[in-house]
Amino acid sequence: MNILPGQAQVGNMIQFTHSSLRGRLWLSFLSFTVLLIAIVALSLLFYLRTDWLYKANTLTSTILMDVLEITSLERDFFTYEVLDTNFYIRRNSPVLQRHAQTLDSTAHKIKTLEALLRTPVMSRGFGPLHNSLKEVNTKLEAYQASFQKLINYTLVRGFRDYGLEGVMRRNAHRLEDLPFGLEKAELLMLRRHEKDYIIRKDLSYVHKFNRLYQSLRNQQENNTRLSPIQKKEVIITLDKYHTFFNRVVKYEGLIGLSYAKGKGTGQKSKIKYYGDQIVSEIEALQQQTNLLVEHLKKQHYVLFLTFAGMAVVLSLGMAYWFSRRLTQPFEQLTGIIERSIEADFYNQLEQARPSHITEVQRLNHSFNMMLSELRHRLYLIEEKNFELAQQNEELNAINGRILESESRLVKLNAVKNKFFSIISHDLRSPLHNILGFLRVLESDFSSFTFEEVMRFSEETQKSVTRLIDLLENLLQWSMSETDEIRFEPKKLSLSEVIAENVALYQKNAEGKGIQLKYPSPDELQVYADPNMLNFVFRNLLSNAIKFSFPNTRIQIEVRPQAAWVEIAVCDQGIGIKPEALEKIFQTDEHFTTLGTQKEKGTGFGLLLCKNFIERNGGEIHLESQYQKGTTVLFTVPLVVEAGILAT
Repeated sequence: MNILPGQAQVGNMIQFTHSSLRGRLWLSFLSFTVLLIAIVALSLLFYLRTDWLYKANTLTSTILMDVLEITSLERDFFTYEVLDTNFYIRRNSPVLQRHAQTLDSTAHKIKTLEALLRTPVMSRGFGPLHNSLKEVNTKLEAYQASFQKLINYTLVRGFRDYGLEGVMRRNAHRLEDLPFGLEKAELLMLRRHEKDYIIRKDLSYVHKFNRLYQSLRNQQENNTRLSPIQKKEVIITLDKYHTFFNRVVKYEGLIGLSYAKGKGTGQKSKIKYYGDQIVSEIEALQQQTNLLVEHLKKQHYVLFLTFAGMAVVLSLGMAYWFSRRLTQPFEQLTGIIERSIEADFYNQLEQARPSHITEVQRLNHSFNMMLSELRHRLYLIEEKNFELAQQNEELNAINGRILESESRLVKLNAVKNKFFSIISHDLRSPLHNILGFLRVLESDFSSFTFEEVMRFSEETQKSVTRLIDLLENLLQWSMSETDEIRFEPKKLSLSEVIAENVALYQKNAEGKGIQLKYPSPDELQVYADPNMLNFVFRNLLSNAIKFSFPNTRIQIEVRPQAAWVEIAVCDQGIGIKPEALEKIFQTDEHFTTLGTQKEKGTGFGLLLCKNFIERNGGEIHLESQYQKGTTVLFTVPLVVEAGILAT
């Protein structure tokens, strides 16, 4: 006789029913054990939370000591270091290094405290501590940022011969050394206002200084005893002295050294405010942890008594429930026997076992079968959905590639139309010139002198050179428009780049009697694509030579800033008319201008320069006066010791 899986399962359930008494006894003992483990685990949890809270309190005290040390180091810095010239030479000091180390240590301890409060044991019920710690971290970051600004402002302001004060003092000494111009008494009064402000930090002396400066300047402008050159030298030096004095005042205001109506302002006030706030927040955090420790103790005591009482009540209830569950099968068996006796055993006998167990197991078996079938159907549906999703992704990818290809084709078509339009317009002129010269030479070569043949050769060579330049710029422009030029920036020496490109155009400049002036600055490292940067310098120098009048000068200026350097190429040429200056960087406009010796340009150089400079993270703009000259200014990111700083 074959036994079906369902019948075998029923047999196993009958066997389990005979042993269910032992299983229920085990269940009762297990329940009491679980209850005991729960009480022990709860006690351990409270112990751990209290212990970790003590650790948090100790760490908070350490953080408070670090913050007090930070404020002490801050006072030492402003008491001693800012008056030491070595600080302005090295741009750092032992006090600042220790201050930074203490800040880093404090931030690390705050992170450790945050990690401690994020542990599973401490993650719930400690919202105030989390909020207070977050506020401390926020204030500490704000303090650190304000202190760094303060250091930067202090370095810019300088001391004695360094920074803005150094420049101001040098201009003041130059005024004192001039044998003409200001009266000594007037200059001494001006210097006295300056020194009164430097000593007392009272802004009223600044107003006195500015009023006296304006009066002295007006006197010098109306001074007929001086020559124009002497008058100009006095006024320029006086203006520089006035400008750098006001810059010193401005940065002292930013630092917080100046006083207006007895109130201090600037970064010093901010860092004092943040320091006081951090100390108060940490003290409040300590108070909160102390209160939480006491609260946890009381809570532990109350909850322990509560759980102990609940355990007693629950034990009595479970004992009653298990006793009922253990006697129920015997009561059911007694009922079956009594009903069988009353029916004289005529009807079909009931099984002498708890019927609900078999029914539940059968129901479980049926449910498992149904669940298995349902899972199979859902698996098939998920497979179909997965296949459809894959097909949909493939269609979306194909559509995306089609749209991308269409967009690229539209762009390439526009570039092609522009390309052929320029070729048909701008290449015709040099080709006609070359063809004209060749026809003239071919028709009657023997009638021309050697000088005329050489002139034809030079003109032909100029046309060929212009044709090559135009084709090269057209190629670069088309590659730029279609994103085919690879951008590969790296560290470059700015002085070497300038020197190499000036050397390339030195001969062309000398041919027109033009002087190329460029500085020999401190070694500056820039971060740019070398090909793009060289292209920009070549185009700007070529344009400057082309449009400059003979016997003039082209000046290259380098102006380093905090994170970038501004480079200016200034010529004394024909300049650009205002209406053309507005359109010179518009891609839909294409026009060229003849140079001072009828040289022709390609019309693409400045567009490519703008594209390359912007790819390097910089900016470009022009300043020009018609028939006076043009200045092209552009920026390139600098490389400093800490890394690459780019806008």
